[in-house]
Amino acid sequence: SRRLAGASGLPARLGGDEFALLLSGPRCVDEATRLARALIDEVPRLELEGSSLALGLSIGMACLPADADSADDAMQHADVALYHAKRSGKGQLVRYSPALGEARRQRLQLEQDLRDAIAAGALRFAYQPIFDRDGRVRCLEALARWQHPQRGTVSPVDFVPVAEESGLIVELGLALMRRARDDLDNWLAAGLAPPPIAMNLSARQLRREADRQRFLGRLDELGFAPHELEFELTESVVFEDLHSPSSVLTHLQQRGFRLAIDDFGTGYSSLGYLRRIRARKLKIDRMFVRGIHADPDNALMVESILRVAHALDMLAVAEGVETPADHALLLRLGCDLFQGFGLALPLDADTAAAWLRAGGRSGRDGALASSANGEFALS
Repeated sequence: SRRLAGASGLPARLGGDEFALLLSGPRCVDEATRLARALIDEVPRLELEGSSLALGLSIGMACLPADADSADDAMQHADVALYHAKRSGKGQLVRYSPALGEARRQRLQLEQDLRDAIAAGALRFAYQPIFDRDGRVRCLEALARWQHPQRGTVSPVDFVPVAEESGLIVELGLALMRRARDDLDNWLAAGLAPPPIAMNLSARQLRREADRQRFLGRLDELGFAPHELEFELTESVVFEDLHSPSSVLTHLQQRGFRLAIDDFGTGYSSLGYLRRIRARKLKIDRMFVRGIHADPDNALMVESILRVAHALDMLAVAEGVETPADHALLLRLGCDLFQGFGLALPLDADTAAAWLRAGGRSGRDGALASSANGEFALS
């Protein structure tokens, strides 16, 4: 960086893997941008003591006086820009703007609101049924829902990434396990015999040994039995956890809990990992399922996935089943289980209880109807 910045450039290490470069003198924004681009291009080809190091570089930039009134403001604004550069992927340059600052402020407020909601036990589940070939419910996937007192309904698309980036995903996962226990206990107390609940696991819940132990400890504390709870994992979770010397997935299987590989076909898709993990279910991502009756390429892809699943003694679950034509083709192809809005919409815990009491059949049998206010009721 000294060579590229020249005599008037002052590089410094801020800590960890963060560095700063101060450019002084009558430099224009275009010149600073060219220098930043040069750093992004050159740093990944760093040679050190005869070895080549592969690095990724993200840069946030703020200019005085255009973007800040003081040195402190410039540092803070450059940090905001760096945050957005990192979110955009490696090798990105982002210059600060007031819109970025407002987005960062809103993100921090959302993080604090989520922290408060977790502490207050304010998050709930909506349960989306998974059906067998005869239309009988075999599992309920638990989908996190957050009703904010001012924001209204906050989508998991918005709050789950915030939870993962901030580290709140660990506390969120533990709180949701307790919510699942409470819902199950309420159904059992009402005389129901609910199918297993399927919960999603994030890779970031399991990265640290202390977090893995807290997860397993909460599982023991809540007294979940293997017939009550299953876990859905993305391929990235499998990839990361199997490299851990204290793999949570191994512990779960040793305790009898069943695992499902979620969104298959969108991640690592390694047959070697499928053989190693020996999950019970393989969930085919909705991108291959939706409109399959009119898409020969996707039909061929799904048929191939079904063969892989069955060869490994796994049940194949089709996600995103929305039309009778798609469902009929999936049946002909030999799919085992089905999930999607065309069969049943996600239900809150109380509505799910009434639906289970009424027999828990798929929507094509007239079990579900959507009311005008968007809530679900029995028809």
